[in-house]
Amino acid sequence: ESKSVLFPSVLEAEDFNTISLDALRAICTSGLERCPPQERCISWLVLSHVCTPEMDKLDSQITNLTQIYYDFVANFNLEGFEAISFEDDVFLQRTSIDQRLFTSIDTDITRTTHHIRFLPYPDLTKPTDDEHFNNHTRRLERLLYIFAQLNDSMKYMQGFNEIIVPIFFVFAQGFDFCHCKWDVVEALTFFVFQALLSSTQLNELFSVDGKSPAAYVLYHNFNQILERFNPRASEILKKHSIIPVTYITKWIN
Repeated sequence: ESKSVLFPSVLEAEDFNTISLDALRAICTSGLERCPPQERCISWLVLSHVCTPEMDKLDSQITNLTQIYYDFVANFNLEGFEAISFEDDVFLQRTSIDQRLFTSIDTDITRTTHHIRFLPYPDLTKPTDDEHFNNHTRRLERLLYIFAQLNDSMKYMQGFNEIIVPIFFVFAQGFDFCHCKWDVVEALTFFVFQALLSSTQLNELFSVDGKSPAAYVLYHNFNQILERFNPRASEILKKHSIIPVTYITKWIN
């Protein structure tokens, strides 16, 4: 098993219960690839401000967030959607469903299946199967549909399907941390995605005019981040004169 990377070093000395955000950010700047899955889950929840940094409150907050999310599921008439097979079109026959929105999400998620195939499953001793693949796919579609319905100014945009999979992957790997329930994995993925799109500059990539001055500031900032964290990819893009406008805006993607 992976050794702890975060604890106890990120805990405040006063109580050894509260995570120091400054200490956590400092560790995260170099990545968390060597830490146990549950520590990556905790980091994402705390740094996105989905959960507060008190360790003794995490479980109750996760339970509460899951309940809130499944209230949304019920409100939008999406109970049991994770079990609907690809051949079953009963979902689109529900009059309360925005069929145009769902079709748009489904089309993009279908293009993301090469990523979904790599998502972990509850029993790692068995090969992945179509049932789990279907289940993951439907959960991703459902949470994107709910996000679109709750965020009328942004709705759903192409590219969200690419962002959501890594978040789902983090919580899927932390299956034990998520109370060994896929409902919890889905709920926490939703709230981190919601926080990412609503409280960071990432949403500006989907909302500004691709040729406006504001967009070019975003492109410059993106290049700096890419060069810092993935210099090899940055060098390849520069070598082939591939500029951000060709791959990070909704008009080109």
